[in-house]
Amino acid sequence: MSTTGWFGKSFGLRQARGAVTSLTRLFVALTALASLSTAGFSQTYNTKFEGTEDPLSEGGKWSNSGLDWTRIRKSGGIAYGTQSGTETGAKKYGDSYAILSGFPPDQEAWGEVSIAHPSSRCHQELEILLRWTSSAHRTTGYECFARCVAGGSSYVQIVRWDGPLGKFTYLADMGGADFGLKSGDTLKASIIGNVITVSINGVKKAQVKDDTFKTGNPGIGTFLACDGREGMGTNADFGFKSFTARGIEGSRSFPAAADDAARGPRPGVGLFFKADEVAALRAKIERPPCQAAYRQLVKQADAAMARWPDDKVKLRLEELAPKLPDLTMEFVPRQYAPEGGPAAGIGPGD
Repeated sequence: MSTTGWFGKSFGLRQARGAVTSLTRLFVALTALASLSTAGFSQTYNTKFEGTEDPLSEGGKWSNSGLDWTRIRKSGGIAYGTQSGTETGAKKYGDSYAILSGFPPDQEAWGEVSIAHPSSRCHQELEILLRWTSSAHRTTGYECFARCVAGGSSYVQIVRWDGPLGKFTYLADMGGADFGLKSGDTLKASIIGNVITVSINGVKKAQVKDDTFKTGNPGIGTFLACDGREGMGTNADFGFKSFTARGIEGSRSFPAAADDAARGPRPGVGLFFKADEVAALRAKIERPPCQAAYRQLVKQADAAMARWPDDKVKLRLEELAPKLPDLTMEFVPRQYAPEGGPAAGIGPGD
């Protein structure tokens, strides 16, 4: 169920009346979280790569159907590749990868990287894969990756895999000291519609639009290429310590006030809780599995509040708000009805 009607009207009028508090921010986030199961993040997978597997499976969650590419395995809390790093020709691009299944087209994924021995003489790359498909001799999707060194030879790239081994298209290529990975960094990529975005530690590094692939699943990959035979046996030197993938349905965030006004009121959902329950609720949603979504929603709420002085003027709310009919309906259990509630328009329920 959408929360945009409540946010656009009730929350907007409360702001106009100067009643925005930290409690309101919590209420916004809680209300939005209440709708995520049907209109927000449709599927999530988290892992810390515990145990040992070759190839990576975790109960059949991961797969790689490509015969021309290499596999991901896990050991010692790290997921890493099996590419030799010494191949030439098209075989040089036999990256290691593993993908999930069942995700909607709009998706995001991120992982904490582990880089034990960065090497400027090798191309060690860690990859977040989006809208990925895999078959025996054909692999398609978007590869979002960064080199595992810090310095002038670092880079972040977005590459579209077009099917056969060695056939790919560069979509974005950003290089320089600000574009490499260090151990402990978080590499993240997302695709919403046709917009692909890559970030490191929350800082956007590359963004591009591409309309080629409409479906597929998220995953991870690695690439290793070295001069001579230096790369042999060094795969475990770089990989992922943890990984999260999340499908996004109805991914549009809280609309700008002007958009809400243009659409008119829509039905919504709210939450009721007592003041002495706030601390417990906050503690609960600041822990997984709600933690990441809550932090994102708080950022969106803070951004909306920052825009509010301008939005309020554009919408002429101080002038028009008193003239608007109140279309909200509130039901408060009788035992929780505040003193003076009926006078304020809040009637107790039965």
